[in-house]
Amino acid sequence: MNEKKEKVKILVVDDNKFARMSISMSLDSETYIFIEAADGLDGLKKLEENPDVKLIIADYYMPNMDGLAMCEEIRKKSDHKKIPIFMVTTESSKAIQEKGKQVGVMAWMCKPVDKQKLMHIINALNI
Repeated sequence: MNEKKEKVKILVVDDNKFARMSISMSLDSETYIFIEAADGLDGLKKLEENPDVKLIIADYYMPNMDGLAMCEEIRKKSDHKKIPIFMVTTESSKAIQEKGKQVGVMAWMCKPVDKQKLMHIINALNI
């Protein structure tokens, strides 16, 4: 019998539409469903609307609420404490990356998106 595997939902949070598209185009649409959000506040809203999200990929620099502030809010909710969060951003500061670890960011990649590295990290997260 041919069993169809359920698609994995990924929340992509970035204020740049091109960046969101770049991430979703780098990944297999047969395997993943992408929910897009334009900033941290929108990301929180979309996460509440999609409780079955298995991975969050977020930018650091965004209006209204940055990526780390969004992560802090996500980690406060028991339903979302274990969702892997992966930061894809232009920010390369080790101090900011360390703060990211403290608020639950599990992986960090500097833009532009490297498709192979992106897939490697997602596969390592076992989602």
